[in-house]
Amino acid sequence: MKRIESIDILRGFALLGILFINMQQMLLPVTDIEARAADRILFNGFEYGISHRFFVIFSFLFGAGFYLFMKNAEGRGEKASLLFVRRLLILLAIGIGHHLFQPGEVLVYYAVLGFLLMPFRRANAWILLAAGLVMTGLGVYLGSIFMTYGMFLLGYGAARIGLFEPGAYRGGLLAAQLISLLLIYPCALLQRTVMDSTGFYDTASAIGGLPLSVFYVTTILLLCGSPSVRRRLGPLGNMGRMALTNYLMQTAVIVSLSALLGWEGTIGLPLLSAAAVVLLAAQALLSTLWLRRFTMGPCEYLWRLGTYGRRSAKPFRRPVREAA
Repeated sequence: MKRIESIDILRGFALLGILFINMQQMLLPVTDIEARAADRILFNGFEYGISHRFFVIFSFLFGAGFYLFMKNAEGRGEKASLLFVRRLLILLAIGIGHHLFQPGEVLVYYAVLGFLLMPFRRANAWILLAAGLVMTGLGVYLGSIFMTYGMFLLGYGAARIGLFEPGAYRGGLLAAQLISLLLIYPCALLQRTVMDSTGFYDTASAIGGLPLSVFYVTTILLLCGSPSVRRRLGPLGNMGRMALTNYLMQTAVIVSLSALLGWEGTIGLPLLSAAAVVLLAAQALLSTLWLRRFTMGPCEYLWRLGTYGRRSAKPFRRPVREAA
């Protein structure tokens, strides 16, 4: 089955925001939003433009990935459920190892919650979407676990109805984009009000974040309807094709820089943001160069190898003529 470019592009886009948040959580930057305008601008950018916005997108895409994996495995006549369980167990092992370096990582939660997708394997797409909306609504009040599972179901249902195909559901995407755009500012105000009055950070961030997450996704899907725009977004797509490799590499770089330069608890937001931009540009370039020679990232290859228990029919290295 041919790759769906919009999913890769969205996954690469999600990696952008996740890096900023992970750097903030791991390095604990020093900020003075009262005295320094740059700190105030960047802090608000993190709080209202990134935090709790990008993990939602990543979770949504995990559900879409479940659909594509199962469909591909079934199309090859393989035992899709068994392969998916093996895939999740490998992801769980990777997540446990990754947790040693980044305690706030998500792979463990994704692996565990991924098993809860299995009961919905044969469910009608609209039931999936309805269940996803209910779980997401509960997640606003009950926390990120429910929110993540709700996004899994929504992503699964969205892939089932073909939402990620170029040009699909253009009218619906435009309507969702407009509605979410109109809700961004009032929900951001509500986020601040809820935070100030209750102190419930996750609830406040979910209220403020969901409209912006929807706006991000719908905007990119609409842009991906144009072949020329998809080509221009190719570097993001390449990052997304190597999402696991890039995600783990981000942690390795953050930990290394922190150890070498003593950044934890001392770095400021401007330097942290600049370092994130440089790292993302490097990953986009390296992903593009890597995929000229190979069909997938190194971690993706090992994950695939462990899932199938044998070398995949899909070659790891591209033929010399194709690479050239």
